[in-house]
Amino acid sequence: LLLFALSFSMSWLLFSVIYYCIMVVHGDFARSHDENWKPCLENVHSFASIFMYSLEAQHTIGFGYRYPTEQCPEVIFILGLQSMLGIIIQSLMVGVVFAKMTKPKNRAQTLLFSNNAVIAKRERYLCLSFRIGDMRKYKLANVKINMIMIRKHVTAEGEVSPFYLHEMKTQVDDIKECPLLSWPVIVNHVIDENSPMYKYNESDLSSARFEIIVILDGLISSSGVCTQASTSYLPEEILWGQRFCKLITFQKQNGVFHIDYSKFHTTYRITTPSMSAEELDRIRINMPDIPMIDEEECNDECFKIDNSVLKECLLPKQIS
Repeated sequence: LLLFALSFSMSWLLFSVIYYCIMVVHGDFARSHDENWKPCLENVHSFASIFMYSLEAQHTIGFGYRYPTEQCPEVIFILGLQSMLGIIIQSLMVGVVFAKMTKPKNRAQTLLFSNNAVIAKRERYLCLSFRIGDMRKYKLANVKINMIMIRKHVTAEGEVSPFYLHEMKTQVDDIKECPLLSWPVIVNHVIDENSPMYKYNESDLSSARFEIIVILDGLISSSGVCTQASTSYLPEEILWGQRFCKLITFQKQNGVFHIDYSKFHTTYRITTPSMSAEELDRIRINMPDIPMIDEEECNDECFKIDNSVLKECLLPKQIS
């Protein structure tokens, strides 16, 4: 606002000086007492009155006590330039003020991503999960979450692509598109045969070289302005065999749900197979009659990659 105030003031002063020079050259001040003399500007006798005329000419469509005459065509030309400049300054000011009012302040900073991603079984499948939360009162609409893995890839023809992009499908519960962010949600990527993480087991993950980029797009419901936030996860930031802690609790005394954001990044360890999703699928295919054990029925030794240990835990359940 200070910049535009200075712009207006400087434009008034600049054109006042131009009008003053034109009147001096025309001899209006020297012959101001001659009643038959026609000046360039009527009823203008000093620089102060010229400045007032410049201000009125730039911001009004008509003239009152002070007005231009036909004696000086250059005054009419300068008046046209001043009018156009005044319109340009006002248009720029309106545009900047409108953009300032509608632009969200640090909107992306109010979108929280969990510090770590986790891998654990969910609905009997290995899933890569991370948490997203929206801290603002007015939530985002038309939310889209894209997850991309970047890693080295060699084609069948031997071409090496050091930064190959793999799309990773995401979903929130049973919603695959436009999830609600009214409360913190856990975004899941099912590690199946179409996933770039299908062949990674726990030991492979620790030595892997890739980066997973998460991009969230949405519309601010109060203004309709698009906003975007992003984060990324490296292999060392992905925790195998852990889940996110519960945030939402119901308070019976006042009948409302309470969200504890202090636990937003907190995880806890659960029993999870150390094998990759590919190895787990191979077990399901080779031993279809053997039911997979639940997490509570066996300790960490049950889920070693060594098949003999795995069979020792599974076979008694099949025999019984």
